[in-house]
Amino acid sequence: VYWQHCNVNPRIDSFDKQYNVRRNSAKVLEALAQGCWVDAGARRLRVVSARRIEHSNIWNRYVQFKLRLRSELKDSGLPEFASAELLEGKSHRGLVLTHRFLNELASSGAQTTISVDNLEEIIQEHLLWHGTSKESAEAIVKADFRLPKEAKHGQRFGSGLYFAEDSGRSLRYAPTDAKNGCQMLSVFTALSRALRADAIHRGALRWLCDGISS
Repeated sequence: VYWQHCNVNPRIDSFDKQYNVRRNSAKVLEALAQGCWVDAGARRLRVVSARRIEHSNIWNRYVQFKLRLRSELKDSGLPEFASAELLEGKSHRGLVLTHRFLNELASSGAQTTISVDNLEEIIQEHLLWHGTSKESAEAIVKADFRLPKEAKHGQRFGSGLYFAEDSGRSLRYAPTDAKNGCQMLSVFTALSRALRADAIHRGALRWLCDGISS
């Protein structure tokens, strides 16, 4: 069973565990990150190791946030929240890079533990990237994302938490260590009331790629 706590009710029994992912799952994460690196050119990245995060409190907060979004969507009378593509002025809905890559992977018949099957498109739920330092990554997996009081970077569109579909963009914010590479988080996000590059969102951490070399 991939999700170790699939038979546990996170609202009743709390858990905070991390598991090293199997090599085949790490390879899928690697292919996903590479496939979503828009301006990679000839550069290649390698996922040295990755951990799966199972944290009941973080997950419960995310589920509650999704319930709130569904309620807001119902009250609005809209069939779905506006997609990022439409907000950018494109005439078609299109797909977020991670969503498109995973769809292509599924269409090829590849067996993978990472999919888009459970993502709710009507509330703009996506798998996105978040690059950060090792210290910040370890703090996030223990206590969830927090709005920084004094952010060192990532303030282009104001105070907030920044995620990207382009893994290369997130890698810019992940300091590289010659020995351990850099850290990047793979996060479930749900977005509403998006205004082009800004959105109200909450992320549920899913994977932490410990070492990425490029």
